[in-house]
Amino acid sequence: MRNNRGGCWRTTSADRERNSMSEARAWRKSSYSGATEDDNCVEVSVAADALVRDSKNPAGGVLTFGATAWANFVQRVPVS
Repeated sequence: MRNNRGGCWRTTSADRERNSMSEARAWRKSSYSGATEDDNCVEVSVAADALVRDSKNPAGGVLTFGATAWANFVQRVPVS
């Protein structure tokens, strides 16, 4: 796995566990995502924590946020 600076990371057992957990969860696509497959889209799965992934690459990386961090983020997102 390569990072954005050209470095390499090894896949760990924690990465494999997080990926298998994310496959079994329900995902919700952002309501601000466009209608076409080429649009930039994110999906969120909220349980005891919040996982965020690119909807065009669901097998790719997943960002994990604790429940408190996710709640703080959502409270600060402007609603239009």
